Amino acid sequence: LEHNPNELEFLRWIKCTSSGQIPESRDSHTSCIINDNIYMFGGQGKGEGIFFNDLYQLKIHPTLSDNHIPKFHALFTKIIMSNNGPMPQPRTSHTCVSYKNRYLVVIGGENEETASSKEDGAEGEN
Repeated sequence: LEHNPNELEFLRWIKCTSSGQIPESRDSHTSCIINDNIYMFGGQGKGEGIFFNDLYQLKIHPTLSDNHIPKFHALFTKIIMSNNGPMPQPRTSHTCVSYKNRYLVVIGGENEETASSKEDGAEGEN
C-alpha cells in the first residue's frame, strides 16, 4: 500500500514480487520492521494443530518501472537461530513489536496446547 502523507486521499495497492526462502502458507502470524527489514514470526498453517515458531527476514527492494510506477520485490530469508537462547514456542494470534529498533518482542498468542484447553472449556475457569 503506497501512502503519500502530503495527499491523504491518495492510497494505492502495489503488487510485490517475491523470491528466496518463501515460508509455507499461514495465517495469524505477525510482522514488524527493524531498520529497513520486515521480520515475520510464527502463525498457523493449513490443517489442524500446525503452528510455527519460525522467523523470516524480508528485504524490500523498490524500483521504478519504465513508466515511473513504483515496483517492489521482497527477498525472503529464513533466520536460523542456534545457541542464541531458547526459541519462543510455536504460536498463532500473537503480537510482536520492535523495541529500540533492535529487539523483536513476541507477546501472547495460542499454540496447540492452549487451543485444545479452550476446546475443553478451560478458558475463563479459576
